[in-house]
Amino acid sequence: MGALLGRTAGRICEGKITIEGVDYDLALNYELHSGQGGEKGFNRKIWDVNVVEDEKSISLVCTAVSPDGDENYPGNLKVEVIFT
Repeated sequence: MGALLGRTAGRICEGKITIEGVDYDLALNYELHSGQGGEKGFNRKIWDVNVVEDEKSISLVCTAVSPDGDENYPGNLKVEVIFT
């Protein structure tokens, strides 16, 4: 399996975003920019993993939570990724 990126993929110039008129300064980890979700992006989180089986397949259901303020992003975010 590859790495999961987030909250964003790519680089955010100078780590600055505006959401609904509110400015946020994200954690910087690519020189003067925020990239791949910051220093503690989804690729560095501890994920809860559950195995889901039926007679025809096996899947991994991975979940993680990024709380409000994580890497300076606003809002709580619950992420679920299913590998089949």
